[in-house]
Amino acid sequence: MLRLTHDGEMETDLSNAPTQTSEPTRIRLSGMRWSIDPCFEAGEQYLGMGDYEVRY
Repeated sequence: MLRLTHDGEMETDLSNAPTQTSEPTRIRLSGMRWSIDPCFEAGEQYLGMGDYEVRY
């Protein structure tokens, strides 16, 4: 999927969802990632790992 950000840049999302997954569902699920990222960042700060690069 391709989408435009608020500043006009184009971003892509790659999905391994089944082909029968509807487009609205894929859009909703791709947007859920952005709400999860701040939780990981907050957890890293809480654990004192904010200065380390952690891959998840």
